[in-house]
Amino acid sequence: MKKRVLHMAIVLSAGLLLAGCGSGGKKADEDYKKIVDDFAAVTLVQDQDNGDYAKALESVGIYLKDSTPENLKEAQTVVRETIEKMEEVSGSGPAYEMEPGFSELLSKYGFDPEEYQINADMRKGYLAGYIDSLGYLEYYLQNEGEGSVTRNSLEFTYQYDMEEQEDMKGFYYCGINYWFAEWGEEETAYVKQQVLDKMESFTVKDPVWENSRDAVERKLTVYLDNIEKHMDKWLDFIGENQKDLYEMEKQQRKKVAE
Repeated sequence: MKKRVLHMAIVLSAGLLLAGCGSGGKKADEDYKKIVDDFAAVTLVQDQDNGDYAKALESVGIYLKDSTPENLKEAQTVVRETIEKMEEVSGSGPAYEMEPGFSELLSKYGFDPEEYQINADMRKGYLAGYIDSLGYLEYYLQNEGEGSVTRNSLEFTYQYDMEEQEDMKGFYYCGINYWFAEWGEEETAYVKQQVLDKMESFTVKDPVWENSRDAVERKLTVYLDNIEKHMDKWLDFIGENQKDLYEMEKQQRKKVAE
């Protein structure tokens, strides 16, 4: 459910705040690039997953703006294919494993290897959250048609997901900033080149890179508060639409049994 997103945000936030100083090594020491390259590999895969999710949301938005049978069919197809792709990746994707000596390298640069591992393993959690969200949209799309009584629920869920996306993008960006906030100019430039400049989905409007972890913490707190408040809206929605959601869960259990 949507609580999964809030839980992931809290876990990630806690991990970030416990991470080391990450102040980097000497300028002549370029081992920091190994950390950035590894971090980029983890981050850019998660960025691609979010891009797939965003495209599925986009197809639903197109249908809501122009509710033709063709757009409905397209939205249903894109959402279903995205769910299946994510389920396959989540079920078969290998867990993150550090290369020999990488833990020591992280410690050398002030990072907590355990917290780095938590961050690297967040992919399946994100995928599960996307699958949950798309599952709700898929149920409402399947009930679309003349005389549909769930149209308002479809519109609410879509709008909720779009707003949630914006907060999560900002939170994710700040998370990256937090890991490397106190690195030197040369090292930070490499982070931006290998990570931020290559992201296509986890992007924010007019991003500001902070060089102080205290400044990043304040931003993270704002995003986390927004996500928690947003969650309250979803809980209210669940209370008002319990019958529809119960029917959706029944249909999902039936699919699994088949």
